[in-house]
Amino acid sequence: MTPETKSPIREKLQEHFGNRPPEDVVTTTRAYAYASRLDLQLAIEAFFEKRPQPVQLGILGTGFLGDVSMSLPQLFSRGLFDIGPLQHDDVDTGGPEPTRCLKNALWLSADSGLPFALLLTTTRRGGASGINLELALPKGGESMLFSQNFFRDLETRVDRAETYRGKVLSIENPRTPFSTENASLKVHHLRTVQREEVILPEKTLRLLDHNVMGFIDARGQANHHEPDAAAIELWMARSEGLEPPTSGFEARRSIRLS
Repeated sequence: MTPETKSPIREKLQEHFGNRPPEDVVTTTRAYAYASRLDLQLAIEAFFEKRPQPVQLGILGTGFLGDVSMSLPQLFSRGLFDIGPLQHDDVDTGGPEPTRCLKNALWLSADSGLPFALLLTTTRRGGASGINLELALPKGGESMLFSQNFFRDLETRVDRAETYRGKVLSIENPRTPFSTENASLKVHHLRTVQREEVILPEKTLRLLDHNVMGFIDARGQANHHEPDAAAIELWMARSEGLEPPTSGFEARRSIRLS
């Protein structure tokens, strides 16, 4: 595809945005860790769950851009990119079958008549990998409010990290020994071990029961809005021999006074 060739992606975007000139469209980009790609995909699926189904397109790059990933401004330009099949990786999440995870995708949709486009790309810069999510909207205050609400809701869902919850994980292939940049997560499939099978001193077993199982139990009873922080407060209060607090504030106050 030469720069003079009509770009199907560009035509789709122009039609979707009512043939507005590109300078009347604004974009916002957020970057995410490579290891969170499945949680990000689930968050996007949840966002569209109760909305009209969007147009979803795969994208093919017809030219090499080195370490620079595609962006929505580039898709508004001529050439370089074309419509292609949706590309996936199979990712082990600890279930009986791997989960399909998108490498890149473009969603075209609208919210109460407000058109928007969402571009998911896998980025690679200097050997490091990550995930970019870019949102395009027409200029205007309504668009700014939609963008803020969209990313706030999305990141709340991503922060729950539900994909790997309760799994035994290790960080694989980090860029440096002290960084999780470019790292992927490996799920370890371990057999169930009964307590009586563990060969450790009884005092050590009691400490494990308290520090691991005690925290898990506290987490289940914690505030659902801030489960990790509330669980720590509840577990610490129990560790000090205090009554379980009814709120995070009371937990912090109890710990300070003990």
